[in-house]
Amino acid sequence: MPWMTSKQYLDANPDVKAAGVDALYHVLTYVINGPKEPRSLWVDEDTPSPTPDPDPTPTPTGEIQDFNRIPLCDGPSCYFSIGKVGGKLLFGEYGYQNGNRQSDLFEYPHSKVDSFNAESIFDICKHGGKYYLAVEHGKWDSVDRGIVYQLQGSTWVEVFRAANAELFFNLHSHGNYLYVTAGGSSGGVYRSADGASWETFIAGDSYCRWDMDTLDNHLYLCGAYGGDYGPGCRPAVWKDTTRIWDLNLDGAGFLGISAYKKDIYVSSATPARVYRLSDHACVLDLAAFEKIPKLIVDPKTDTLLALACRGDGHSSGAEVWATKDGSKWYQINGPWSCPHLYCAYYDEDTGDMWLGGGKWSQKSGGYGRIYKSVRG
Repeated sequence: MPWMTSKQYLDANPDVKAAGVDALYHVLTYVINGPKEPRSLWVDEDTPSPTPDPDPTPTPTGEIQDFNRIPLCDGPSCYFSIGKVGGKLLFGEYGYQNGNRQSDLFEYPHSKVDSFNAESIFDICKHGGKYYLAVEHGKWDSVDRGIVYQLQGSTWVEVFRAANAELFFNLHSHGNYLYVTAGGSSGGVYRSADGASWETFIAGDSYCRWDMDTLDNHLYLCGAYGGDYGPGCRPAVWKDTTRIWDLNLDGAGFLGISAYKKDIYVSSATPARVYRLSDHACVLDLAAFEKIPKLIVDPKTDTLLALACRGDGHSSGAEVWATKDGSKWYQINGPWSCPHLYCAYYDEDTGDMWLGGGKWSQKSGGYGRIYKSVRG
């Protein structure tokens, strides 16, 4: 084995070099008779330096990197709701096509478990250990009302219908009560502690209310004056029963709401935007889209997700956007082969995020699609 030069030895031992000790003296005094490992002091200039080990496999972050379409869940009509009932994942559809109002409820992946004479099964919710769902235009021929059903045994039983509301939208368990929002141009908000006795929380007026969420023990709601969105509509937000923000933007409506990082975020239709309540700032503007109907938090990674829909005339292009701070947004892969994403569900048992949508249509040609999160 060749000897090192003095320079090579000092370069290999910067502590010796820094001390100003002669290289030969150090070798004879401390290496041959001392504790320093001699093998580290020799170098063969004809031998290449060892190749460092490749980077280890990155530590999983748990972040959602994509959503995979589950073809076994494909349905004949767009999905409006996702929820877990008795440990089973269920999907509710929009069933109004060609004048026929029959909305089916499917168990994952696509086993029909029930049908409702309604325009859609709009939401599925658990409250007080019991399961509920809300429908639009329930019992169309004879009643035509928003209706709430409760699962009793294996049967969904009607437990509430509003006298003046044709549409029921979202359900939300807040405190001791289950709440349901009513649509149309005179929808109110109703609540029940046990599912049997219901009372008016906000009386019907000229506002349509959509989604709800909870922050600091307060119920926040979003909606719009004059309908859901479109000409003459203006977005609004409520804290409990008090309207706290009117956005002067004609033709728009707030559809989604979510509590995130001690603030409230709302999403709108025409234009498709996300606003932050505390400063009324627009934090996401997707000009090419018609609406952002749903906001949902991924609690596993503390990320807020926004579901963006194209217009009804499109055949593809839905997207999912996400933020870690409420201000900077990034797209999660996509766009998707379907134009609409309407509903989302976080499964606390598995940590999976599910998205539902497809193609919304009052004529033939609609379809349903379900997507499951892929984490890194």
